Amino acid sequence: MPPRRIRGGAEFVFAAGGGNAAILALWLKKAPYTVNGLIPMHGVPENLDLSDFVGCVLGQICLDQYQVELHFYPDGSFFVEGKWELTDGDGKIVDRWEEHATREVYRLHRCLGSAVMDYSIDAPKSLCLNFDNGLNLRIFDSSKESESFNIQPGDIAV
Repeated sequence: MPPRRIRGGAEFVFAAGGGNAAILALWLKKAPYTVNGLIPMHGVPENLDLSDFVGCVLGQICLDQYQVELHFYPDGSFFVEGKWELTDGDGKIVDRWEEHATREVYRLHRCLGSAVMDYSIDAPKSLCLNFDNGLNLRIFDSSKESESFNIQPGDIAV
């Protein structure tokens, strides 16, 4: 991965995912900071426009130790490092963020192949993607110390 430039000209190499940039920025005590134009926010803004995701189909879910990645077709991704919950049309929790040590199974895959029909913002706490299969994915800004999620395109970090 090529180095990314931080304001002031310093170059650093980051692993995939935005959490490293937040940690480095805190270490450098530079706020607000940018990394290739990525501007972190605290809290989900009221005016967050996710209209480009409406009609997009969730085509891939990637899991790693620290995040869940949601990749939409034709273009768009969420990189979630914080808390989330998946509910059905009646509001019953189908799946949610859990520590790996306590998790028995994921059910997030039930959104695969489904299109985003609508979204809502509950500023500053969360956003919700509503899928055409009746499931709703709420993503929370669950940390004051680090990024809870990133959205691409748009270089949005919350």
